[in-house]
Amino acid sequence: KTICTSRDLSARDRALADSYAKAQGALSDEGKKILRTSQRQWLRLSRELCDSRYLQKAEPAAQVTCLAQQYELRQQQLDSAIEIHGGIVFRRDDHFRVFSPGQEKEPEATPGVSVVSYPQIETPVMPAMRRWNQTVAAKFEKMNADDDPETDQEIGYEIISVSSRMISLFISHYVYPHGAAHGNTGRERFHWLLDAG
Repeated sequence: KTICTSRDLSARDRALADSYAKAQGALSDEGKKILRTSQRQWLRLSRELCDSRYLQKAEPAAQVTCLAQQYELRQQQLDSAIEIHGGIVFRRDDHFRVFSPGQEKEPEATPGVSVVSYPQIETPVMPAMRRWNQTVAAKFEKMNADDDPETDQEIGYEIISVSSRMISLFISHYVYPHGAAHGNTGRERFHWLLDAG
């Protein structure tokens, strides 16, 4: 309802649908399935975060602002759903989780949010590529093991370089405990030798 009554959100919704369709058209069957799942997760997350119960000002304008922010972030993610480095096609796997505050919490308590994004080789034709996919997925999922409704966290990546022998990433990790003055940010390099993996 909020989207339909806002010209800005309606335009963002159409642009997001176009980007989603474009990404789907470039993916394998497995990639399509993962993207469908992540899109459903994102829809749930954005609805929950922008619910009037959790906004400081429970009014339509506040919901529009919140949804616009979520649409902008998702647009950026979909625009980088496919990357090509060193002749290798990588897809972006996004995983969204939202943890509603318990009933014992204050009424103004907000949900905890987890957003984890990591790269996967879209068509791993060699065993070393399949092992790389498994290792990266396991590493990111291990970093995201804590289901804390009072903490927001975002884990992302940047592909630094790709060659026939090695793939290098920057991994970023942001954690914000609710009520803290600020969040904490960490960054690490991850190198993987394909011929030794």
